[in-house]
Amino acid sequence: MVRDDEAPLQSTFSVEPPFVRVTTTAAPDLAGTQRVLEVLDGLLREHRLRAVLFDTRGVDPPTPDARECWWAWIEAATHHDRVAVIVMSEMTQIRGNMTALSRRSPVRSFTDIAVAEAWLRE
Repeated sequence: MVRDDEAPLQSTFSVEPPFVRVTTTAAPDLAGTQRVLEVLDGLLREHRLRAVLFDTRGVDPPTPDARECWWAWIEAATHHDRVAVIVMSEMTQIRGNMTALSRRSPVRSFTDIAVAEAWLRE
């Protein structure tokens, strides 16, 4: 039997200063989300970066508990100042940005990677 902390991560990580890119291949559950965020925090600290780009295109939405874990991480802003999320549709982009604004969170959703990267470099 594979424990949750031994299961393969459903995300890949790429250090691309000034940000870390996280490409998600499947929607993680709560334990998977916690593991992804732990790895990400380690990379941000190790490389002294303060921005993240999540590419979530083509991935189902996370479970409600995983989503709340992700928002708590965003709002804590321990190791990051800006987070960009790449999504598939303009409706998802609008919903994400409205949620971020209402929560006063340092995250924005984009459908265009070049625009997201430029925002992270501002």
